[in-house]
Amino acid sequence: MNGQEGVMKPSELTGEIPISIWFRNKSWPAGTQFPLQALPWGKLMYSMKGLAEINIENNIYLSTPEYAIWLPVNTEHESVAKSAIDYVILHVSPSLCQSLPSRPQTLRLNKIVKAVLADFSERLIGYPHTPQDQTLVTALLEQLALSERFDSYLPLGSDDVVKIMTEKMSAAPHDLNTLTQWSGMLGLSERTLSRRFLAATGISFNEWKLRSKTLMAMTLLQEGKAVKYVASTLGYNDPSAFIAMFRRQTGQSPSGFLAVSHGTAKTGSGIMHGD
Repeated sequence: MNGQEGVMKPSELTGEIPISIWFRNKSWPAGTQFPLQALPWGKLMYSMKGLAEINIENNIYLSTPEYAIWLPVNTEHESVAKSAIDYVILHVSPSLCQSLPSRPQTLRLNKIVKAVLADFSERLIGYPHTPQDQTLVTALLEQLALSERFDSYLPLGSDDVVKIMTEKMSAAPHDLNTLTQWSGMLGLSERTLSRRFLAATGISFNEWKLRSKTLMAMTLLQEGKAVKYVASTLGYNDPSAFIAMFRRQTGQSPSGFLAVSHGTAKTGSGIMHGD
């Protein structure tokens, strides 16, 4: 994916914003850093391929091919490409942000949103000039407003009982305890614990485990560990099951992710001054 040239950057804008929405897409190598900034726009940050980490008010958010990060107007943030990424940034004027979250959140993207973003990226659309593209933007904003929302990619939760679970699982993603086993250890019924976990974190126990394993897998792969080793470490007897999980979560195979990491290690990382 190629970056667009000659498109005005939000950091160059002052006073009244002359357009209501625009897109930017580009590929970046692993390790690229996007320094701290706050812009007079709402902003959607989406990694179509790979993993991007966004630091917002000392909270870590992660964008993968399944999840994007929404930032309200004037939100300070900085980010880094944890792997090679195909990055899409959607800038939205304040007048169009009313139906979108009023605080930073992770959004699960549905097929419609992903299709529109992929189409605009493929056609290098910066600003939707045609009636057809403006219709797509309207649909895109409507679908974003309906997206499932999470406070972060891997929330610890505010429930004291749930935090016992999430903190232990964060420290040991390979932990094989099931929800049934946790309910026995904590003296709660499985149904009650499942409901409390969902209420505290916004995602199911199984989804939380998958995300935790994905993050650990990325760390191990970037350290040069073999796919078979990573699969075994995370409790997968069959590497193919691990590979399928990883691809669903990141849009890449583990071996592809590992190859990108090794290739980047030879060339070093860059710093992007403004995104």
